[in-house]
Amino acid sequence: MAQRRGLRNDRVELAPDEMDFVKHRTVVDGIEAPQLAREVNERFHAGLPVRSLNSIRMMRTKFGWLMGRPNGAATPEPAKEQEVKRTETEDGIDLLAIGRRIKTVDDLVRHAGIDLARYEIHQPEATSWDVTLTDPQTGKAKTIQNHRVHVKARLKAGPDLKEQVEAILAGAFAKRKPISFPALRSGKTEPDILQGVVIADPHIGKLSWGEGTGGPNYDTAIGCDVLRRGVTDVMAQGDERRIGQRHFWLLGDYFHHDGKGMTTKGTPLDYDTRVQKMLTAGSEVLFDLIAASAEKVPTRVILVPGNHDSVLTWALQRILVSEFRRHKGVTIDDSSTTTKYLTHGRCLLALDHGDKGKKRLPAVMAAQCAVEWGQTTCRHAHTGHLHGKAKVVTEGGVVVWTHDSLGPSDQWHVDEKFNTSPRTLEAYRYHAGGMFAGSDAWSPDLHSAPRQGTIGAVA
Repeated sequence: MAQRRGLRNDRVELAPDEMDFVKHRTVVDGIEAPQLAREVNERFHAGLPVRSLNSIRMMRTKFGWLMGRPNGAATPEPAKEQEVKRTETEDGIDLLAIGRRIKTVDDLVRHAGIDLARYEIHQPEATSWDVTLTDPQTGKAKTIQNHRVHVKARLKAGPDLKEQVEAILAGAFAKRKPISFPALRSGKTEPDILQGVVIADPHIGKLSWGEGTGGPNYDTAIGCDVLRRGVTDVMAQGDERRIGQRHFWLLGDYFHHDGKGMTTKGTPLDYDTRVQKMLTAGSEVLFDLIAASAEKVPTRVILVPGNHDSVLTWALQRILVSEFRRHKGVTIDDSSTTTKYLTHGRCLLALDHGDKGKKRLPAVMAAQCAVEWGQTTCRHAHTGHLHGKAKVVTEGGVVVWTHDSLGPSDQWHVDEKFNTSPRTLEAYRYHAGGMFAGSDAWSPDLHSAPRQGTIGAVA
């Protein structure tokens, strides 16, 4: 292959037969780079200086060719089949493996026993090359594949909120003693009637200063008290109607923030307290309400995550599962989907926070619940998120409800002119025969005085 004199050797494409020649003369014959460069140029480049000393060395390094012994003898087999070098550093561990057994980064991590819950892997490298060795039994040359794997394991910056919550729950549940619950009280009920208590956007942990918002004050203690009074009231209304079972539907944003005073996505908020106190207070009020309900009728709790508390919704679910694991009258939904579906006789119901794809919810409901769709005649969806009574709409045979928040407006909502409607908590009744049977409601603003305006009196 004739080449123009002076052409850069790293610009000349390496022909397959040239590569085989260089590899054989390196690995099998052990020819030094200066001599090999001359041979390659004479054989493949008409004597022109296309391949230099450095280009031959770079070629060997690139393909991992190790020099054999002269006179055609192959390189003897190394004493160790696998070597691993471990170096401890201030921020982690450096690992280097050379040999045949450890071939991948995962192999090296497992071999070294690196805990991936504590360490992160940085700059992983894995390369391989063929080596010709002498078989000590037969004296013949054989080709094996060696591997070089290098990783840097660095300590993680620290546990995220979900990992912290998992640790808190694990420690608390390990020390917790099983609690006993009273037996279900007997009484005449209508087994076909279901009452669904809608708990939408109470925002436990929100902070509202009445003098700044023009509305009521609100913090963790006030929020828990309002929730307790409201749910107790609608449960009493349901008991008077002799309902046969009760559900608690938590439609998201039960908690105001997901840790460090921010929403799940990191939006700063006006908040009342630390996540530990918010989680404790919010859990305890639910313990009391669920236990009180279960004294009268079988009770089920279903949660969906909100845009403020997707992580803490999961934590609350795990807390409730543990708290009521021995209670025969309470069922805690343990699924992890963001939209929940349930049936009650010929009624098909969907629960969703309502911040994503709300207009598509009826169509998705029909697709995901195709069998139940064909077996039901009453199909409703319950959502929250908007903090105000939105228009009830019917889309594709599904009645979509949007529910109020029990929490008053914080400063941001007031400044943006949102949420001026009275706060309301509602409970919806469904008959198993396929009928919406009515609703019960309660409001902390029912007898409150009108807001004082800022317009001065006319002289």
